[in-house]
Amino acid sequence: MPIQQDFEVSLIEKEIVTVELVEKEIITVELKVIDILDYYRTYIVSNLIKEEAIPTAPLPSKEFRTSKNFATDTLTVYLNGLKEHYIIIVNPNTFEFEIDIVDTDIIDVEYVEASI
Repeated sequence: MPIQQDFEVSLIEKEIVTVELVEKEIITVELKVIDILDYYRTYIVSNLIKEEAIPTAPLPSKEFRTSKNFATDTLTVYLNGLKEHYIIIVNPNTFEFEIDIVDTDIIDVEYVEASI
């Protein structure tokens, strides 16, 4: 009767590969690994949009928008040159601060445009 053994291999990109061996024997597996991170780094850098955010209402205001929709997790917001960590994403081109922003504040953003 064949011995059955299941095991999982976790890859860097958190993909799970399940392999089922019906009989125990020595096998050779050749894996071809392709580094796609360099491609994505180049893509992000070449497609990074840098602009000043646009208030959605007269200042003082909490809500701002970008000129284009941003891809998920690519929006970086700078308040007076300092990276802001506490923003709320309202929709694909709008974000909100926890505090009111006044007209002397400068809001810069960096993002990759979302695919259509």
